[in-house]
Amino acid sequence: ACGGYNNRNGGLISVEIYDPVLDVWGLLPSMTEVRCDAACVAFNNKIYVIGGYGGGQIRSSVEIFNPATNEWSFGPSLQVPRSGVKAIAYNDKIFVIGGYDGTRRLKTVEVYDPLVSPYFQLQDKQLIQRRSNFAVTLTDDKIFVMGGYDGRGVTGKTEMYDDKDKEWKVSKSMKFARSAL
Repeated sequence: ACGGYNNRNGGLISVEIYDPVLDVWGLLPSMTEVRCDAACVAFNNKIYVIGGYGGGQIRSSVEIFNPATNEWSFGPSLQVPRSGVKAIAYNDKIFVIGGYDGTRRLKTVEVYDPLVSPYFQLQDKQLIQRRSNFAVTLTDDKIFVMGGYDGRGVTGKTEMYDDKDKEWKVSKSMKFARSAL
């Protein structure tokens, strides 16, 4: 659990980790920046916390936790600040999808491929629908995004991305619209 928000302290920098063997939660070193509504993904044996909201601003920064050194460092920043964002590791890359830039919901996708570039790169192929606060998963070697908020209301629409085709396609909508996933 990286950052987040609570009613007592507001935005958080604390990080907790669960040990399923001992059935206990422990603390890791805190992040540098307060952030909630950020994306978090494990990639190349490190934890990436991406974007989010904190300190009165939408963040483009990325913090990386290295378990080998037990330290946080800053990674390459996003091209577009975003909160309500999701990220997923897929085909040795990090895909950062959608979100909210403080003005509108986003359909842009940024990819970090350390074999190609040391930076997050905006992709030509964008989501079909703008959305934030949605769910993302990897199934059958495809990225699926589901639900969220599109700027007008909560949606049940879904779409999928196949890295072989490099294309986002509409997939079957959920039975109920839902957000804050």
